[in-house]
Amino acid sequence: MRLSKRQLKRIIREEYSRLKRRGLIKETMDDIPIGGFPDFVDNTPPPQDGLQQLKFFVRDIVETAGYETLLRNLEPYDKGAFVDYCDECGCSSDADFIRCALEYAQGMSAREIDGFTDYIAHFGGRY
Repeated sequence: MRLSKRQLKRIIREEYSRLKRRGLIKETMDDIPIGGFPDFVDNTPPPQDGLQQLKFFVRDIVETAGYETLLRNLEPYDKGAFVDYCDECGCSSDADFIRCALEYAQGMSAREIDGFTDYIAHFGGRY
């Protein structure tokens, strides 16, 4: 697979943003004390809450791809259980889809939410 410079830059930007949202990248030097550099292991901010990250990705991708496209691409995820859940909820708009995705994730563990977010991001064309 060949990538153009533009595609590579876009991929790097998206990955950088994703790591920054998770709290794994710091951009400011404001936290450095006068005596020297802090121990970054102890001062690393906690990662962003999984539901907040899911909400960001779902909202962003639904606005660009539309909820119908996402539902079609999410059919293989968990053997169609999420799509069935959306059908039961009566999703008929982008806002309904976002609400359903967040409600569906309420009973998940942090690892499952992360996997769900990655699946949505992947099939929404984000990486």
